[in-house]
Amino acid sequence: MSQYVNDIDEALKRLLELRRKIVPDVGVNDQAMGRLASIQDSLANLVKARDQEEQLEKKKSIFDAVSESLRIDR
Repeated sequence: MSQYVNDIDEALKRLLELRRKIVPDVGVNDQAMGRLASIQDSLANLVKARDQEEQLEKKKSIFDAVSESLRIDR
């Protein structure tokens, strides 16, 4: 795996841990829901980026990598 994929995986792990800490505050803390939504958005973007990097490692074109990572049926 490339360093990009490894870095993205580490960022995903950190965000998942942060999400675990925030979830109990939803409904109690007014800002928790907004923070949770922001984390969820970041997680989705990082997963797409990781998928694209993995496809590029397989020597696919950038168009193919982006198209495959955006498929809904995944």
